[in-house]
Amino acid sequence: MQTRPTILIVDRNRNVREYLKRELELEGYHIRLAENCREIFAMIDDNKKFDLVIIDPDLPDTEETSLFRKLQSLRPRTPVVIHTLIAEYLDHCSVLIEAVFIEKDGNSIERIKQVVEHQLSQIKQQRAHSF
Repeated sequence: MQTRPTILIVDRNRNVREYLKRELELEGYHIRLAENCREIFAMIDDNKKFDLVIIDPDLPDTEETSLFRKLQSLRPRTPVVIHTLIAEYLDHCSVLIEAVFIEKDGNSIERIKQVVEHQLSQIKQQRAHSF
């Protein structure tokens, strides 16, 4: 029996978190939610599993660069999808992590689904080739 991939959704806005959760659960994914960095790193400390992170880095309790450095050091192979207002984000931060950017707008869910499927299929292929 194959386990469902787990996605961690991180957004300070509860409505966005719940919307993404609902849409991605319909695609068959298991979802974990976090609204800030404290919750992200508590999950990591508790060894909670997740295969991919969807994050809006506009979080109240961190600066983006340190967030991504710490996330990458703790979970270096976990793909990251940055779901944010890209114009605002790129103006004030240079990212030190490999990630896919998706502009946050009313139609971004379809793009998120495509990117998630692609990223998770790449992980599956890498794991198959490493055996």
